[in-house]
Amino acid sequence: MHRLYKADHHNFKVINKSWLNLGFPAFFYDILRGLQVITKLGYARDERIEDALEILLKKQNEEGKWILESTPSDRMQTDLEKKGKPSKWVTLNALKVIKAVYQK
Repeated sequence: MHRLYKADHHNFKVINKSWLNLGFPAFFYDILRGLQVITKLGYARDERIEDALEILLKKQNEEGKWILESTPSDRMQTDLEKKGKPSKWVTLNALKVIKAVYQK
């Protein structure tokens, strides 16, 4: 009944649109963080992650990287990476999820 960002009691609409913004460090929930947890728990082939995985794959740019869309700037004394630019940390985490899902 539940997905990583939708639930049946919300009529399968996006529960919180900020969860679709990929961020680092992971102070708050987003679909990438949810995908990381689920794949580490061994549920990489679960149909309930397919829509979140599709969103993640669509966010990959032509260079094979992901953009930093969200930062906890109010909780950090300095930014680790620039928001709106390709992120090595988001890219690394996204590639780990993709590897877990598509490995044989």
